[in-house]
Amino acid sequence: MSLPAPVARYIDAYNALNVDRMVAELAEEVTFRNISDGEDAATVTGRDAFRYMAMASAVAFAKRRLLVRQAITVAEVTVLTLEFTATVAEDLPNGWVKD
Repeated sequence: MSLPAPVARYIDAYNALNVDRMVAELAEEVTFRNISDGEDAATVTGRDAFRYMAMASAVAFAKRRLLVRQAITVAEVTVLTLEFTATVAEDLPNGWVKD
């Protein structure tokens, strides 16, 4: 599957837990939405808000991986369907526990 270069670099940085590289791929006015099981799990707007959320998330995981299952790009907007796996570094409020 071919992804736009910034999207591919973002996914690589995410999997490497590298927030600086992730943020480098984003526009200043980025809006990030995490939809899980049809529910809006998190929404942030702007690079600074995204960086704050990403830093908090990165320390929660010992490792994590996004796998792109589907990607649709239209008019410079890319929508992804992702598979997420992770090992948590600490017990999380959502009930996930450290192994």
